[in-house]
Amino acid sequence: MTDVSRRGFLAGTAALAAGSAWTGRASAAVRDATGPAELIITGANVLTMDAANPAATAIAVRGSHILAVGSDDDVLNLKGPNTELIDGRGLTVTPGFIDAHSHPLFAQEGISANVNLRSIAAVKD
Repeated sequence: MTDVSRRGFLAGTAALAAGSAWTGRASAAVRDATGPAELIITGANVLTMDAANPAATAIAVRGSHILAVGSDDDVLNLKGPNTELIDGRGLTVTPGFIDAHSHPLFAQEGISANVNLRSIAAVKD
């Protein structure tokens, strides 16, 4: 396992956001796994958004596809000689989450959008 910076971790998880939505089982369900993963994150808090299997510890990615989500041991079976490994201990992986927080100068005036919302209810409205 390699140490990875926050920036490196976020770059790796960007591949997850670009991939298709995962709807398989969290216990190392595998989709089109014909070859090694390019990226494997282990030891993380992986939120699957699947009510039947809400969390896992590892995820394997090749290209823009999530190959497997499950336990570290099961997902590491997809490791190849060139697979990048990220030790995700203490980190959380969420599917498709993009940090859209910003402070654009004069945004409300520039695009007539109220960006000064203070609650989730206000955002939903």
